[in-house]
Amino acid sequence: VNRSVYALAALGAAAVPVLSAALEHASAQVRARAAQALAEMGGPTLGAAQALRRALADDEEQVRTWAATALGTGSGGDAEASIVALEGALDGNPIDVHPGAARYYKGRGLM
Repeated sequence: VNRSVYALAALGAAAVPVLSAALEHASAQVRARAAQALAEMGGPTLGAAQALRRALADDEEQVRTWAATALGTGSGGDAEASIVALEGALDGNPIDVHPGAARYYKGRGLM
C-alpha cells in the first residue's frame, strides 16, 4: 500500500484530481490513502484544498489525520482557509500534551 501511495505522490499535480475524488470514496482505506498521498506530495495541490477540508470531518480518524497533515504541510493550497478548517477540526477535541508541557501551561494559567 505504501508503495502505491508514494507512487501517486510522485506523480504530483497530475494525480491531484484523482486523489481529490478518492477522498469521497466509500472505502475509508481509499480515502485515507488518498489523503496520505496528498500529504506526501509536500507541495501545493490547489485542486485538493476543498476536498481535504471536507475530509477533516470524516468519520474515520485516519482520514482526518492524513487530511490535517496534508493541509498542514501546505498541500491544501489556500493557507488561510486551511488554518480556519484545521482550527475548527480541533475545536472540542482533546489533544494529548506532554506532562511537563502541561505543568508549564497550567503554571501560566494557559490550561
